[in-house]
Amino acid sequence: EPVFALVGAIPSPLQAPVAERVEVEGMPLFHLWPPAAREAPDQRLYGFYLLAGLKQEALSLVEFADEQLRLGRPRAALIVASPQRDGPVVEAVQSRWADATRIDAPTTADEARRIARRLSADGVNLICVLARHDGVAMLLDAAAAAGWFPYVLVPGSLAGGGLGKVSAGFDGKIFLAYPLMPRDRDPEYLQKLEALRAKTGAPPQHLFSEAAAFVAVSVLVEGLRSGGRGLTRDALVAGVEKLYLYRTGLTPPLTYGPNRRIGAAEARIVRAR
Repeated sequence: EPVFALVGAIPSPLQAPVAERVEVEGMPLFHLWPPAAREAPDQRLYGFYLLAGLKQEALSLVEFADEQLRLGRPRAALIVASPQRDGPVVEAVQSRWADATRIDAPTTADEARRIARRLSADGVNLICVLARHDGVAMLLDAAAAAGWFPYVLVPGSLAGGGLGKVSAGFDGKIFLAYPLMPRDRDPEYLQKLEALRAKTGAPPQHLFSEAAAFVAVSVLVEGLRSGGRGLTRDALVAGVEKLYLYRTGLTPPLTYGPNRRIGAAEARIVRAR
């Protein structure tokens, strides 16, 4: 105490309680993406987020599958690694795929083989995997060994930089959703970030979090400018709500408003191979 606003990266286990706390305290928060439980824009007044989170990535993939893959009435399965952590994401996907089979993600190669055999025998031709890339890789390896090649949907925030080497049988069948793409990064802004990192001696392994904090601070500054000379938390909130297609140079343009707290709310679909 006293804290005017909270800016920067928050470790995953703390995101939900911090998001709740800032609303109770009336403290503006600027963070990379919202906890899945709080991704509905009308649930927040003081929390501002840069990009879509895991739930929006998953829903973008489901919408893409329903509209673009044209599978008719697919036999779908939802592979879940952490039901407690990702409960709101699971609920959101199941609201669209009420008949989908739900299975715990494999933690060993033997489990992956059992899951692949079961889903293959059930005629499943579309899966959404809410698991980290190692769990996805195990399942895809087991599926290939069983000669089973469903369409695969994976939120990009779980897949990281990609899925590595997968069987050619999955060509054209693996899709990921990312709120941020390489083309969103402007070289000019990358140079500014690198200059700041060199000045502060920031370690290279935290580049993504540092870039997120860099952008979050720029949103804070623009909100202060737009909020006027009477510096209050509510004036800052009103200032950020005026931002429209604000160019950060490291993310898609950000837009906020009274009922919009995610600056770039869309996730882009990428075919893995």
